[in-house]
Parts: sequence; structure tokens; C-alpha cells
Amino acid sequence: MNGKWFGLFQRSHAKRDVPRPRLVEIPGVGQVWVAKTIDCIGESCLRPQLLTIKALGLLQEGDVLELKFDNPGSVEGIHALITVLEVSHLGTVKNDGYWSVYIRNAD
Repeated sequence: MNGKWFGLFQRSHAKRDVPRPRLVEIPGVGQVWVAKTIDCIGESCLRPQLLTIKALGLLQEGDVLELKFDNPGSVEGIHALITVLEVSHLGTVKNDGYWSVYIRNAD
């Protein structure tokens, strides 16, 4: 009986982990489909950079990644990382209490 319940949990849990693309408006760029969002709010430097590198490795070429930060140093660090990784910076949007940084995985 336990094996049956565990199998049901695995299937339902796996469905929640599937990223659902969503459409966002980036000023100066227009509407873009975001493949994955990483919430780095409350995180300090290095962890957001590591999460970004990991996420880009899992995304397809051309996919857009959204990063959310509330730490100005992390925003600056990501902009430096974008240059090193040779991905496209689509825009940085200041929201109420955090920034959203949009990058496109290398084409």
C-alpha cells in the first residue's frame, strides 16, 4: 500500500516542478516568454550567481531566465556575470522592493 501512495506523490510532485512559461513585458523590448524564474530575494552574493549558472545549464538555447533580487550588490554581480557567460541581457526592471533581471540563454 505504501508503494502505491509514494508513486502517486511522485507523479503529482513532478507536475509541480515543471516550469510553465509566462509572458512578461520588458520596457524597451516588449513581450517575452520567461521559461524560468529564480527568486533570490533575501539571498546575498555568490548564491544568486551560482543559482543563475545552474539554471542556464538546464535551459534551452534562446530561453529567457528571470532573476529576482532585493540586494543591490547581487544585481551588480549578475550584470558582471552576464558578460562573462556571454548571454544576452534583455533588461532590468525595478519593482516595489526588488529588481527583476531578464537574460536570454546563449543562442
